[in-house]
Amino acid sequence: MKLIVTGGCGFIGSHFVELAVEKNDHLIIIDNLFVGNKDNIKKAMDNGTVELVIDDIRNLDNSKLNFSEVDAIVHFAARTGVIESLEKPLEFSDVNVIGTIKLLEICRKFNIPKFVLASTGAVYGNQKAPFSENMIPDPISPYAASKVSAENYCKAYGNTFQILCAVLRFSNVYGPRKSFGPYANVIPKFVRASLRNQPITIFGDGLQERDFVFVKDVAHACYIALEKNTNDVYNIATGKNTSVNKLIDILEDTLNYKFQRNYVEPREGESKYAYSSIKKAKKELSYSPKFSLVDGLTEYIEYEKTQL
Repeated sequence: MKLIVTGGCGFIGSHFVELAVEKNDHLIIIDNLFVGNKDNIKKAMDNGTVELVIDDIRNLDNSKLNFSEVDAIVHFAARTGVIESLEKPLEFSDVNVIGTIKLLEICRKFNIPKFVLASTGAVYGNQKAPFSENMIPDPISPYAASKVSAENYCKAYGNTFQILCAVLRFSNVYGPRKSFGPYANVIPKFVRASLRNQPITIFGDGLQERDFVFVKDVAHACYIALEKNTNDVYNIATGKNTSVNKLIDILEDTLNYKFQRNYVEPREGESKYAYSSIKKAKKELSYSPKFSLVDGLTEYIEYEKTQL
């Protein structure tokens, strides 16, 4: 297949790129490198079937790229993160909504038949977990709201222009190449703290529950959705919920390390219980995550050791 992959130098996108290269696909990666890193696709670039275009998805109107004979756009490029979106709602909307529309317009103009959108389980908000795809989205953060809007545009273009749009709502994805910073998720924060002998901060009582899914399982799910010719919404997770306190216990056992835990007030915009059912993805996509939490954490920890 000939694929356009946005955000292909990023965390999840780069893992998808590696998988697609193994499948002998030809890839055009579009990434502005705001978060992504060319080093993430260095091995894939050596294959000779990958082209990197350093550009912003919002600037493709006048692009000289050849979009002819493209089989699909796989769209990872986005501003992500609940907490940061509370501070930068306009920026999140511009990238995640306008950027998605511009890509869908490319599909329409160049008769690209398939589109895969990387979305998020955050669209469910504070509804009762486990989340199922038939729930009406109820976002509680600008990030989630921007993804709901992007999903709706996918649905509109699918209904009107017959573009097959697969929307994949990821739960908490972790693994190698996960970016780190002030808005980082708990797993990279905790693992890095352990390797540097630093205390950790837990927002709330630690009883909040999440579904932690390994990045390679997510990349595989994206490829399955591409192959299945689907025009629907799917939760991509493990189907298993874990509290933050339990996660810390597992990390302590895996690392043979005892954390200094500091509990502080919970943050606005975050759900207490956020985990998803994957029954639909299992049935219709034959999706089956391969990595247990312990297996995924073990591989991720080994990666982080190389980053010291």
